[in-house]
Amino acid sequence: MKFLLLFSVLLSHSLLATETPVTPPNHPPKAAGAHGKNVHPHTPLPPEKRILAALQHKAEGRLPEAIEELTMALAQQGPHAQLLAIRGSLYLEQGKVSPALKDLEASLHIEPKNADALTNRAQAYRRFGRNKEALEDLHQAVVINPDLAAARFNRGVMLFNQGDVTAAQVDFEYCMALDPHMPAPYFNRAMILDGQGERDKAIADLQHFLSLEKNPQWRKTAEEQLQQWTKATPDTSKEEK
Repeated sequence: MKFLLLFSVLLSHSLLATETPVTPPNHPPKAAGAHGKNVHPHTPLPPEKRILAALQHKAEGRLPEAIEELTMALAQQGPHAQLLAIRGSLYLEQGKVSPALKDLEASLHIEPKNADALTNRAQAYRRFGRNKEALEDLHQAVVINPDLAAARFNRGVMLFNQGDVTAAQVDFEYCMALDPHMPAPYFNRAMILDGQGERDKAIADLQHFLSLEKNPQWRKTAEEQLQQWTKATPDTSKEEK
């Protein structure tokens, strides 16, 4: 059976939904010194404002500055589940797995039922080869939030790699139902269907993947696989003559 696309989803943004959502004001207050009007320059900013600032840095491609913002917040605030979880996810994006795991474990010690943090900790565990613990975290994340696509998808990949193809397909199809425009599950189901002898259905899934996927590297991979499959598929219309 062919390889699977491992769609490693990091959840730094969605972590905001685990607590009261914070909405930036339409018109920020006029600055009075470094911290804005009527704010003493040494007054610590609340965690929510630090998070917004960090996510703004991230959105503009300044990942080190985002991490520094969260680090300053933790120095002022002390241990804080959301700050730790978001910083951990940003470390994962940087490939710094050890500090990511440390942050995510500390976050989950404070808030053990955070499905997003569990999903990201599973990513860290997986990169250390701790697959049993990673799968346990993903199972728990799905129990807490059955509609968390990242947990469902990554669990499907791990189940497939362990040989549980049926359960993997269930997770991928659940992701499709949650978000029909998510490309990766179609690629993975195509690999499963082809392994089951369902070449026509596999081709249809791969074609649908190509209609959704924008990444040039994965498009090239899918196009090459599709070309192999279509060449190997006999033209039954000629046999009827």
